Amino acid sequence: MDAVKVTLAGRTQGLEQMAWTELQYTKPEINRAARTYLNLLVSGPPPMDWENREWALYDFGLNAINNWRAVHAYPLNILQNNLRRAARNFDDAPVIAQRTKRLFSIINKLIHLPKMKLTQMQDIGGCRAIVHSVKQVRELDRFYAKKSRMKHEFSSRDDYILNPPPSGYRGIHLVYRFFSDKASGAKYNGLKIKMQLRSQYQHA
Repeated sequence: MDAVKVTLAGRTQGLEQMAWTELQYTKPEINRAARTYLNLLVSGPPPMDWENREWALYDFGLNAINNWRAVHAYPLNILQNNLRRAARNFDDAPVIAQRTKRLFSIINKLIHLPKMKLTQMQDIGGCRAIVHSVKQVRELDRFYAKKSRMKHEFSSRDDYILNPPPSGYRGIHLVYRFFSDKASGAKYNGLKIKMQLRSQYQHA
């Protein structure tokens, strides 16, 4: 994996500057490109021995993965703004953050979950709200369950407070499928965004 880290370094510079990118590939193309890219890095010859074919596969895979990452920026920004407004109903100064999943983290997840397709990942785009107490986490969770008027489609919920994993992680995860009835946003419909709800103590 060290060789993978070195190869990936420098190739993702500037990606975080991209915004409102449009999808350039079909989902089957993205999934196929991601697996080919992964196999090349993990099972292929070392990069110093690559020829034109390997570099062509590498570039195609990298472009497809990065395009899939980048198209999540628009719906992520919308959901993050919604989360910020909702959290302020229960905490005067919530900490809100957002990020798209790093390239290395995507590759690492595909390695550990060989049957997973890239387009099935629910956390390519993610945002979190850190509020003062567990009570406020619960209130924010109930707000999204019963009072939110979002048009985005609810996909799944994981309560890691009630059912904590062996790692000891705590929090609540909500996943939504983005939806917009505006032409500028409709092209991103269906993309999943994960929202994490945590208390300050849980985050620490």
